[in-house]
Amino acid sequence: PPVSNFPPPPPPEEPGLKQANVLFEYVAQDFRQLSIYPDGPPVYIVGPSSYPGWLDARSDGKEGIIPENYVQF
Repeated sequence: PPVSNFPPPPPPEEPGLKQANVLFEYVAQDFRQLSIYPDGPPVYIVGPSSYPGWLDARSDGKEGIIPENYVQF
């Protein structure tokens, strides 16, 4: 098959959600948490979490909580 010189399309946006800039890598410690990486897929903020210091977020088709101080938006 022919090889394309074009980059892959960007991941779909999450309408109505704010995209966060990931400052530090965070690897999930349990099932409620979401792993995030500065050079990873886009992270979208769903809203505040019921856990102080955490945010509900969505990335790469998954949803979970992330540390608030690991992102800025």
